Amino acid sequence: SNVDSMRNMMDQILKGGMPAPADYEGKPVPINAPPIEQLKENLADRTKLCLYDTEMQNSNSIHIRVEAKEHVRLIEHFYNFVSFEDWRVENW
Repeated sequence: SNVDSMRNMMDQILKGGMPAPADYEGKPVPINAPPIEQLKENLADRTKLCLYDTEMQNSNSIHIRVEAKEHVRLIEHFYNFVSFEDWRVENW
């Protein structure tokens, strides 16, 4: 499945060493780069990403924790987190 493919790519990236955000300053990954290169940029300084897998797709709702005391908030449009393997779909 696509989710398994993403998990395999994440494992490959993490085995090769954690990328750092500074690695991409002034040199973002091109939009038509292979999916593993795009994922590498997204993983910079992270050990995992939340994947919209089958369990989440089958859920009635998805809860995102928000706590003012801990300064945990989500102020983003959903499409900031969407990535398409085929860059032509992303630009359509």
